[in-house]
Amino acid sequence: MITNSHVFIYDLIHDCMEKNDHYKDIRCINIDLHHDFVNDSEEVDCGNWISHLYKDYGDHFKFNWVVNPISREMFDLNEEIFDKTLLKSLADIKIKDFDVVFLCRSDNFFAPHLDPYFDEIVRLIESRFHDIRIEKSVNEVRDYRKYDSMYEKLHRSLKNS
Repeated sequence: MITNSHVFIYDLIHDCMEKNDHYKDIRCINIDLHHDFVNDSEEVDCGNWISHLYKDYGDHFKFNWVVNPISREMFDLNEEIFDKTLLKSLADIKIKDFDVVFLCRSDNFFAPHLDPYFDEIVRLIESRFHDIRIEKSVNEVRDYRKYDSMYEKLHRSLKNS
């Protein structure tokens, strides 16, 4: 599944577990700037879906986070909580066969000028997997130039005030 929001992964994992009786454990590897483990919201959202899956599946939910080197500092992470789950690079991922791949562009956080690189990953996934669901908006080209002019105007107004 390829989407613009992490919130879809919660339902995707539940659907996979319900459709496949032989699945006992879930190994989730999150490659992201943010850990998505917990925030202040009680409802499932993009920033806490992992803690909700852990509540739902207990010890059957195994989680690793491929951490960006700046994430610990940026989010002031407690070492003891995250040390057991952290992977320092993609090379640390030892699993070779995945049952499900979930890719999220996160438009709010992913700069539009990087879309060609994301599109390259999408094409790779399309060439390797058969059953793919892609959110329509992921294939839409975002015009980052319109934001450039907006920021230029804002910058000029702040400079002149």
